Amino acid sequence: MDRFELMSAFVRAVEKGSLTAAAKELGTTQPTVSKWLAALEKSVGARLLLRNTQGLKLTEAGERYFAATKLLLGDLERAERDARGLKDEIRGTLRLNAAVSLGEQFLCPIALEFQALHPGLKLHLTCDDRVVDLVRDRVDVALRMGAVGNESLVAKPLGGAKYMLVASPAYLKRHKAPRTFEQLAEHNYLFYGGTWQERLQTPEGLVTVTVSNDFQVNSVRAVRLAALLDRGIARVKRWLVDEDLEAGRLVEVLPGVAPPPEPCFAVYLPNPQQPAKVRAFAAFLQERIKRVPGWVGPAEIPPFVPPAGVPWPTGDAFPDGGSA
Repeated sequence: MDRFELMSAFVRAVEKGSLTAAAKELGTTQPTVSKWLAALEKSVGARLLLRNTQGLKLTEAGERYFAATKLLLGDLERAERDARGLKDEIRGTLRLNAAVSLGEQFLCPIALEFQALHPGLKLHLTCDDRVVDLVRDRVDVALRMGAVGNESLVAKPLGGAKYMLVASPAYLKRHKAPRTFEQLAEHNYLFYGGTWQERLQTPEGLVTVTVSNDFQVNSVRAVRLAALLDRGIARVKRWLVDEDLEAGRLVEVLPGVAPPPEPCFAVYLPNPQQPAKVRAFAAFLQERIKRVPGWVGPAEIPPFVPPAGVPWPTGDAFPDGGSA
């Protein structure tokens, strides 16, 4: 037996006043309990109990050891009870992570809505465009776009975000609007992440077109701003420009032509005893993220979109190769 089990047997024997009564409660025999107590005394290096026909009597060392042991076991029991509560109840601290734009605009309100349903829950949200290490950065659930690329993680499919091509009315007034996807090569093509060989879904199927630009950035918000400033045709996700489209600040170019939707996953560490807060939030996120403009379900992600762990097609990589 380990030390805590021996200590527990000692406390039970003292409280019951006899080895026989303690053995009955512990589901064993009196000789076994006697051996356990002898082993504990040997480990402690002091006599703890005196045994006689009247029962058990604590030695002076035993009295001190009994008081300290009972307090220690009580603390341990409370700690275990609290740990079980954190696993089975939605409370404690939930640590979340997402890319800056998606985290600020959508994950934050979804997380706050979830917290409102569970007042005992504390939130810690980090918005970061780097791929965080869930262990090192102590993240419970991360929202990731594109390939996850780490088979040691659990990746729950959430669907994906639709892309679209947009430009400002002023830009399209000054430049001849493209009528075919081939004519995109004649325009300043604004994007973040991917390659110069842009893959596009069209009514005729999947095609590839060579694109170019004179403005390279590592921020989807900067791509949107460049489009608003009449600098070119931007490849963006629908949720990023939904309000601009409604207000007429941007208009869609070549409707029905755009890169395939990018898959999104709720990523967390595998755990046979996954805390309720992680399981519940992943399910809540799967439902609420459908509200994001231009969002499609997992079944609507085309088969030619690389699944988790499979890299996107290679080519002349866009500087820093991020995900828009």
